[in-house]
Amino acid sequence: MANPAPALGAPQNPPPPTPSSLYTQFTSLELVPKIILTGLIVLVPSLLLKRILKFLHRWLLGIFYYYLEYYRSFRGNGELGEKCNSIMRVQDPWNELRNKDWFLRRRCEGNENGWFVQQSLGIVEVSAVEVAQESSC
Repeated sequence: MANPAPALGAPQNPPPPTPSSLYTQFTSLELVPKIILTGLIVLVPSLLLKRILKFLHRWLLGIFYYYLEYYRSFRGNGELGEKCNSIMRVQDPWNELRNKDWFLRRRCEGNENGWFVQQSLGIVEVSAVEVAQESSC
């Protein structure tokens, strides 16, 4: 039996694509905007997420180190000394310091504020001369 002829008006199957038509189909410029859009959809959220996580890491650990050193110095045993001098002179610490130095700066700020509160409350009265004499012993 032979295949019956398709009825008039019935849809016909297109012929299979040739290799040259497949090549032009996948290399046409119509795909470029789709590829760029797909790349942006994937790339932009991942970059934003990375920046948000970096910000939160630095901010939250900075707060932790600040209060840790504040508590230590308020209790009388927080000494950072010479480490803080150069770190505290940085004009734009958030953008110029690495994470390690940023956390050290937060510790220095906590230490300084803890000593200030301790002295302003009259808990301890320490002069710079007494601190230097104690550290030389």
